[in-house]
Parts: sequence; C-alpha cells; structure tokens
Amino acid sequence: MYTGVRHGDIIKQIVDLGQIDDGEKVKEENQGFMDEFGIWRTREIAKLMALSAEQISPSHKGTLYSEDLW
Repeated sequence: MYTGVRHGDIIKQIVDLGQIDDGEKVKEENQGFMDEFGIWRTREIAKLMALSAEQISPSHKGTLYSEDLW
C-alpha cells in the first residue's frame, strides 16, 4: 500500500519505484483514502464519510479526489 497527500503524488511515487510504467493507469478500484484510524476506504465510502463530516458539499458530484478535500 502506498500513501501520501495527493493521489497524483502517490502514483508518481509508484512510477518512480518501477511498480507501473509511466502513463499506465492505477485501477480505480485500487485507489482510495486512509481514514483517521488508518483503515483504507474506497473512494465511494470516503465520499460518504466526507459528506458526513461536512468536508465536502452535499452538492458534490462524481468521484471523490484528494483535491476535493483541500
């Protein structure tokens, strides 16, 4: 598992370590967020948690990205 502040930075780290080729995609189901307890959450579950914590607007559309939480 790779962690960091922003998904783009983490993907760059994975590329730099040779785990995937530059330009190769990390599968969406393999991307998510770590919660405050260190538990990995899918983007869908993390979005529900962010809504509940009022970290994002109820009108937020689509997938949750790390940039949405800044």
